[in-house]
Amino acid sequence: YRGMHLEDEKPGAEWTDKTPVSTSSSRQTGGMYKSWITTDNPGKGHLVKITVPPGSKALSFPNTIKLPGKGHQQIDQEAEVLLPRNSRFRVTGKDKDGTVLAEMVP
Repeated sequence: YRGMHLEDEKPGAEWTDKTPVSTSSSRQTGGMYKSWITTDNPGKGHLVKITVPPGSKALSFPNTIKLPGKGHQQIDQEAEVLLPRNSRFRVTGKDKDGTVLAEMVP
């Protein structure tokens, strides 16, 4: 998921992100970022659910890590998944609650 501003949310619309793309496996986290965009720019924020093809490069940050002698310590509640720079995406539709559906184009 990613909270972001989209110029075009119609099926078939494409965009490329030239920087590494921060996403989340958590719908709640994506919605939080969408709400921040909407606060600054009413009506401009979108929640985008991105499908990534199997075998794609991505870096996933765990929600918890185990530190020696300290048990589990919470380090990141965002469930971040970082996609490579120059990733290309295509809108495939919308679900019933208005979430934009997109796919990463290999």
